[in-house]
Amino acid sequence: MMHFESYCYNFLDQTNCSDPLKVGIFCEIEGYNSSISSQKICIGDPLCDDHIDTHCVQTSSACFVHKHSLCDFKEDCTDKSDETTFRCSNSSLTVETCTRRLLTTAGNLPIRLAWLKDGEIDCTDGKDEEKDWPSCGQGQTFRYVRDTTTCGNVY
Repeated sequence: MMHFESYCYNFLDQTNCSDPLKVGIFCEIEGYNSSISSQKICIGDPLCDDHIDTHCVQTSSACFVHKHSLCDFKEDCTDKSDETTFRCSNSSLTVETCTRRLLTTAGNLPIRLAWLKDGEIDCTDGKDEEKDWPSCGQGQTFRYVRDTTTCGNVY
């Protein structure tokens, strides 16, 4: 990720990009529809009201990426850890796909089970928060699953 100098102390110069190739994500900023530069994703304090611009994960000691860059079939880390970790195994992804909010990911991609009904919209259409998803267990054993055939022997 490149380092850049912001003209504004609060990085608001990195919002509402006029060049669509520089837009990293669309979100609301202080209640208004806005865009944020891809150069500002995962850097500093959040600009988006829902903080989606700062929801990033360290996949290895050498790599830190936005969570929507995980399991997108595009190697963002030199060690490929964003595509090869346990997070990308079939058992941690839904069968259904969606378009993720981070614009550097293209097309319909699998939805991570951890994103289902977690209170944060990850799919542009909100499908990850609205749909009825397969689940198993009750109480402490409740979890979303790829399909209900994986529910056996849960206590």
